[in-house]
Amino acid sequence: MAEALQAMLQTVTQNLPSFIATPGRLILGEDCYTSLIYNVAPTTFCLRLAVSKGLGIGIIVFGSILKLPQIITIVQHSSAWGISLSMYSLEVVAYDISLAYAFRKRLPFSTYGENASLTVQNMVITLLIIWYGTEEKGQRRKGGLLISSSVRRSAQRDSSSDESEPMVMRRVILAALLMLVSSIFLFLLCPPNLLSVLQAFSIPISLLSKFPQIGELYRNKKCGHLSSIVVFAQLAGTLARVFTTITETGDWLLGIGFGLASILNTVIAIQYVYYWRLEGNKTTSLLGPRKQNATIWNASSAKDAKKEDDVHELSTDSTNTGNMPSSTFSIFVNDNQVSIDSDTTSSSRKMQEKGRRLD
Repeated sequence: MAEALQAMLQTVTQNLPSFIATPGRLILGEDCYTSLIYNVAPTTFCLRLAVSKGLGIGIIVFGSILKLPQIITIVQHSSAWGISLSMYSLEVVAYDISLAYAFRKRLPFSTYGENASLTVQNMVITLLIIWYGTEEKGQRRKGGLLISSSVRRSAQRDSSSDESEPMVMRRVILAALLMLVSSIFLFLLCPPNLLSVLQAFSIPISLLSKFPQIGELYRNKKCGHLSSIVVFAQLAGTLARVFTTITETGDWLLGIGFGLASILNTVIAIQYVYYWRLEGNKTTSLLGPRKQNATIWNASSAKDAKKEDDVHELSTDSTNTGNMPSSTFSIFVNDNQVSIDSDTTSSSRKMQEKGRRLD
């Protein structure tokens, strides 16, 4: 029965068109292609190689779009809140070194191909984080208070502590130039011996890059604008890379590096699920259990808060509602303390008195 099935399959595999057979030979090698495909007589080694090659190609294809959800999320929200700039900066360094090392060493493309697209995507995300900042949209920390941009305008404060758009643009351009110069150096000018030393450091750099994001999630107790697709795709990618690296290169140092990265990516994934579930269970009552660090309340004047119940029923997630149009006042709630950031007008003093009664 087995021999009959094998003979039937051979009539197909031994007559494959060249546009299928040629790439198959290039990917698997002549020996494994003959054994696995042409003769349909698989060996353990060739099966492992075929699985590894398939995973590698899948990672390369998927890696070309892996970080796009994160890029789209940042642009849609005009904010990189909850995303660590340190993590992506370190990832750019580690990926750039590894890509240059693998390219110049002429390693099999299936073992590092996704690094090319991931390096570019990480560079784009790093520049977006610098441009949009890591605060929530329309908010900045100033003087210990979390205030909205409209409050800053109405209060007419000194804006020297806030970065102007040209200054931020200069930082973006400088970061882009640094990335370009470092890439040119690594790919064209770096001595091979130095590149090997840098490659040895790229593994600990890549591992260290995970800790800032772990810390960011722990501090915020929220997922922010971190993309769930990217979080879990990175975990799956590093797990697959452990197998492909050991199977195709036999480099246990790289394999251990991917293994440790998988552990740290697992920590980030667990944090994401935990805080995502925690956010779903949070109460929205201002006077309930305070599971958020800060709450903003905007009102056009003191008369918008007609009674204390209006404050009691305020949703912690809202920055503007139908009863509360444009903002001129902000309330920052932290550890049961209520502060008012507003002009010293009579209406603001009324708001301050109402705020004190919250305690």
